Amino acid sequence: MSRPEPAIIVEDLGKRFDGAGRSVDAFRHIDLAVESGEFVCLLGPSGCGKTTLLRCLAGIEEPSTGTLGLAGSRRDAAHLAMVFQQPGLFPWMTVEANLRFALRASPVPAADHTTIIDRLLGRVGLSRYRGFHPYQLSGGMMQRVSLVRAFCVQPRVLLMDEPFAHLDYQNRIILQDLLLELWKDQRQTIVFVTHNINEAIALGDRVLLMPGLPGPFRREIPCPFPRPRDIIALRQETSYQEIVVEITRELKREIERAEEHGG
Repeated sequence: MSRPEPAIIVEDLGKRFDGAGRSVDAFRHIDLAVESGEFVCLLGPSGCGKTTLLRCLAGIEEPSTGTLGLAGSRRDAAHLAMVFQQPGLFPWMTVEANLRFALRASPVPAADHTTIIDRLLGRVGLSRYRGFHPYQLSGGMMQRVSLVRAFCVQPRVLLMDEPFAHLDYQNRIILQDLLLELWKDQRQTIVFVTHNINEAIALGDRVLLMPGLPGPFRREIPCPFPRPRDIIALRQETSYQEIVVEITRELKREIERAEEHGG
C-alpha cells in the first residue's frame, strides 16, 4: 500500500536577500517532508533562517530557489494558519470579536462559529474574558487567544514562530500544555520554530537542526516519547536529558562553525 503524500513538501529551497550591493543567503538547499498530523520543531542558531523558512512556507516570503507546496491545497488562509511571537490581536476588538473576524475569513460554516468559540475559550480558561479587549489581558492570556484564533479556523497546516518566546517560565509551560491539548483534538500538521531546546523536545515528534551557515539541515533528532505527554515529568527521564545534551552540543558546534567563517 502506498504512503500518503506528505502535507508539506520542500525541495532544494533557498532564500537570498539582495541589498546594499551584496547578497546574503538566509538559507539554502533545504529539503523537507512533513507528514499529515506530524509535529516538527525547527532549531538552530540565531540568524540561521528559521523564521524566514517559516515565512516562505506561509507564502509571506517567496523563495529564491527550489519548490515547496502543501499537499492537495494552496497556501492560503483556508488551509493554513500562522502564530507569531506577538499575539497580533486587533486592539479595538474584544476577544470574541477577534475570533469571529478570523472565522469569517475561513471556510468554517457561520452556523458553527459560536459553538467553536465557546468550546475553545472554555478549553483555555478564557470564557469569562470573551468581552475583554487585549489591553485588559496579560501577555499569557493574549497568547492563549492567539492559539484559539489559530485553531478555531481549523487549518490543515499550522506554522508557529516562537509563540511563547516572550512569556515567563510558568506561562510558557502552561501554554505548551494547552497547545498539545488543542492539537490532540484536531491533529493539524505543525511546524514550530523555537530557540528553546526543552520546548522543542517536549512538543515535537522530531527536531530538525538548521546549520549555522546556510545549507541542508544538519541533523534530525527523533523525540520518541509517547503521547499524551506530561511536559514536566518528561524532563526527569534519562532519555530526554540525553537528547537535550545531544542537541546542545550540536548547536554549540554550529555556532562555533558560523563564527569561524565570520557568520
